[in-house]
Amino acid sequence: MFYICYRGKKLYGPMSEEEALKEWFALAGTVKELYIIETDEATGKIKRQIGPSVRRKKK
Repeated sequence: MFYICYRGKKLYGPMSEEEALKEWFALAGTVKELYIIETDEATGKIKRQIGPSVRRKKK
């Protein structure tokens, strides 16, 4: 199960990895801090995160 998230909240999902990547690329141009999480179907725990976790500020 894949979800599109923003600042720790699930915005969109559940969906397949391919669908999540397509939606993420479509939305990433308008919202900068989006990322995808993959959850374990049995436990609901996060397996991995795709996308930026923290953006660094420019000096």
